[in-house]
Amino acid sequence: MFSGQVCTAFKTSYIQVALSTSATSDKKCINIRFRPEYRKKVITLHTTFTELTMNTRIIANDILLGEISRLLAEGKTVTMRTKGNSMLPFITGGKDRVTLVPPEKLKIGDIVLAETGPGHYVLHRLIRTENDTVILMGDGNLRGTEQCPKTAVSGKVVRIIRENGKQVDCTTRTELRKWRAWMALRPLRRILLAVYRRLP
Repeated sequence: MFSGQVCTAFKTSYIQVALSTSATSDKKCINIRFRPEYRKKVITLHTTFTELTMNTRIIANDILLGEISRLLAEGKTVTMRTKGNSMLPFITGGKDRVTLVPPEKLKIGDIVLAETGPGHYVLHRLIRTENDTVILMGDGNLRGTEQCPKTAVSGKVVRIIRENGKQVDCTTRTELRKWRAWMALRPLRRILLAVYRRLP
């Protein structure tokens, strides 16, 4: 679901983002300062960046999503913007945001944030479990799955926030029924997704 996240995706009510140049290297510094009510903690993340506009930078996934995972491990709730098409038609990358909570009581059909390899994160659907392993798949993927230990799941999506501000509780039975119906249409996904991408 991710291929590099813009820092605007990380603009929440509890952090402030600033950009500066390191005096000791040719790298840039992304300074993320937590507001006082969040323990007055300052975290500095060093990463090279690609300039998109005057006010937008790309932060490497392993840094941004690693920090989000750390916040979730501390019991916090995080809202972030998504990127990519692997969760179509339920989540539109670049437009929709998702709210994540710590992954308690995982069940089939949950959308989770998981580290499937060192520094490699996905926001995909939990489609089955095998002992202590979870099997994940993007709703928009035609084939292929990922797997990781349950302990590598750092967050669960409880809300999808559309570009127009509409909020969808993706944990309800209605939303899970929609997903199961979509799963049953797997042989037709290529056609349906092609049509969906052409919609305004």
